Amino acid sequence: MADDDPSVEQEVRHGGIKPVEVDPKLFHDVQVALSRLVGKAHQLLGNSTTNLAECWMHIRTKYMMAEK
Repeated sequence: MADDDPSVEQEVRHGGIKPVEVDPKLFHDVQVALSRLVGKAHQLLGNSTTNLAECWMHIRTKYMMAEK
């Protein structure tokens, strides 16, 4: 990035970007969703599938095969 094109961090430090008021309910909802995502990160990174997901995929496959 060129020196004449300041990064976002530089703009924030120099007051170029103003903080935005976020609705507390929206912030809470996002925080809950991210907490759940972080809690399942080890499963997501390991590409493991839960028993519930396996069960759902099995039921869906049986239903799709019955439609053919």
